[in-house]
Amino acid sequence: MALKHIIDDGKGNITYRDETDSEKSAREAKVAAQEAKRYQKNRTVGSFDESTGKNTKTTYGNLSEQLDMLYRDVAAGKFGDDAKTGEWYVHVKKTKDDNPKPS
Repeated sequence: MALKHIIDDGKGNITYRDETDSEKSAREAKVAAQEAKRYQKNRTVGSFDESTGKNTKTTYGNLSEQLDMLYRDVAAGKFGDDAKTGEWYVHVKKTKDDNPKPS
């Protein structure tokens, strides 16, 4: 659906026109970039959802715990496809699965 643009010539004359394809693409790209930034912020910082009274922050383990998981996985030789059975990968995958990225 194309948006209407209001054009004011500064002399009291107002006209309307449909947005061009390039304007529509630019608007959609801007909205997508804003949504991606909001998603990243909520995954790392979180926000408070007033309707539920809950924090929306994704809960990854703290960094030192994650590094320890990675160390144990490397020490156990978990590389390639086998890495997908490691503690760290399983932890991060569960967090991502529990908090899917909006499409």
